[in-house]
Amino acid sequence: MSLALAALFAFGFISLTGATQPSYPVYPNQFTQNYTDIHYDESSTSITRGMYMYDITNNKMLNARENGRSDLFCAPEYPNIDTPCSHIVVGGNRFLYYPDMNDCCFCCNSASGCGLLKADWLTGASYEGQIIVHLNNGTYQNCYAWKQMGNDPNFYYETIADNPLDRVMVELYMPPGESIFYDTDRVLSVDDSLLQVPSICSLSKGCPGYCEQLRLGSADPRKQL
Repeated sequence: MSLALAALFAFGFISLTGATQPSYPVYPNQFTQNYTDIHYDESSTSITRGMYMYDITNNKMLNARENGRSDLFCAPEYPNIDTPCSHIVVGGNRFLYYPDMNDCCFCCNSASGCGLLKADWLTGASYEGQIIVHLNNGTYQNCYAWKQMGNDPNFYYETIADNPLDRVMVELYMPPGESIFYDTDRVLSVDDSLLQVPSICSLSKGCPGYCEQLRLGSADPRKQL
């Protein structure tokens, strides 16, 4: 099965009727995990690699995509252009950094629900049972499946373990057309040198598009990952 086809959810849910719901997912205080981000619709598919670095201990986050063209946040600053884009969250402020363009803009902050994602953001999610996910390396992983509602449902799949801190994020599906497949070799540490706001970033330069909608309070912040 190709990676693109895998993104279309050709996986069978395994019914766990009557099974006890596991404890809700929780992110570790610090971790780094690479991923493959797939956007797709009826006419096209785009794929890029990225790195997610999370540090709730110091209120920092990095989400770096090799190509931000299809990202809801990154694309409006450079529409229809293939260029790397990183979300950098420090102290509650989210910046978008475009290293190849030597450019940065202020997206939004925690006051608009756009700061660091809470470690327990899936508390209250609906437990959907177990699902088999086709991984990027061609193997299959049995996972807990969760659905957390925003304006649209977010489907989150993680490895199976009693302790939520022992589980590893496997996939995040955000309909109608984005699936993020995470590498399972997660590292429980961060590189703090990468979690710094570049000197060219400023609160005075606001990002357009979805970021502006968030600053104005007219958009759902659920896609802030």
